[in-house]
Amino acid sequence: MDLCDNSSSQDPASGTTIGRTGNNPVIREMPQIRRILRWLLIAALAALISYYSFRSYLTPELLFNFANSFTC
Repeated sequence: MDLCDNSSSQDPASGTTIGRTGNNPVIREMPQIRRILRWLLIAALAALISYYSFRSYLTPELLFNFANSFTC
């Protein structure tokens, strides 16, 4: 095999295919980092949607009327 060959090859020890990046752990971990960032983005969007939906539903007028309903 040529050292400058960029094609994928078979690892004889494990039988797995090694791509152009070889066994570089930094490049193999990139999908894991993207997966974590994607879930953090989804969680942040869910938190913003929840915050604004409760904030718009629980207006100050509704809360004052709810509190005044216990004084009668």
